[in-house]
Amino acid sequence: MGKMYDTLVKSRREQPQDTKQTDKSLFNKIFQTANEPESSDAHVKQQADSNAAVAQKPSAASSSLSIVSSEQYQKPAEESGIDPRIIVYYEPRSKEAEQFRILRARLRKFAQDKQHKILLVLGTCPQEGKSFIASNLAISIAQAGTSPVLLLDGDLRKPSLHKLFGLTAAKGLADYLAGNASFDEIVYLTDVAELYVIPAGDIPHNPAELIASDRMQLLFNDIKTNSNFSTCWLTIDSPPVISTPEPAILIEHVDGFIYVIQADKTDKKLVKDSLVQIDTNKLLGVVFNRIAYQAHNYYYYTDKREK
Repeated sequence: MGKMYDTLVKSRREQPQDTKQTDKSLFNKIFQTANEPESSDAHVKQQADSNAAVAQKPSAASSSLSIVSSEQYQKPAEESGIDPRIIVYYEPRSKEAEQFRILRARLRKFAQDKQHKILLVLGTCPQEGKSFIASNLAISIAQAGTSPVLLLDGDLRKPSLHKLFGLTAAKGLADYLAGNASFDEIVYLTDVAELYVIPAGDIPHNPAELIASDRMQLLFNDIKTNSNFSTCWLTIDSPPVISTPEPAILIEHVDGFIYVIQADKTDKKLVKDSLVQIDTNKLLGVVFNRIAYQAHNYYYYTDKREK
């Protein structure tokens, strides 16, 4: 990569830094928990627990933002370009942000002993909150300060990460897979220290063919051999399983995936039907999204028993 990119990465990293395999039987039990109280909008049910192009997004503030300050001060939405719905960024002390830290902690075993951790975020249908979960989780992992995080928009049909991070008219994955952009040109710095985004780019007419192409494997090789990402988390936001073939292809490249289900909306039969299309041996756990918070069931409590 270019000197400008290397300098920005180096300046950030010099600042202070504050699977269990699952089979399909898990989903036979998932829906038995419908009446159990949950604690957050994103509560986890785990069975185990550029060169100049890359620097297209950096501002003076973003290049100097440290891991520590990222949870103490955030720029207003209109200045950062990050969507206000990214709760981990704007309200890191909220109960919802805490649930993403719990999810991050429960993925620790999955990440253990892996130089590169490739995680896919899946769901059954559109509008279940996959991009919301993937984005907040990626920021939470980046805030831990242990390794850089690369967030990839693998949905070449209806992408959203470029909007969530203010990367309009950006080259991305589709351009790379079509041979119209280099790796350096599709990686963008964000206003979160150690978090980088690869947007979807121009929407192609043949998304499945591009995802299945040799260029997709070349992208993973580029990431693994790049000195700036010698150890990193790669989190991929996937298109929905039930209507597209891409998730089954992406699963071949990843170490594991989490499955997003929207509470009280996702159809049970559709979830079960989607399992036939994917390899569930890499399933790490399930995230129930948009669940009403009940304060009395919050995980943290104080023991006030009299002595």
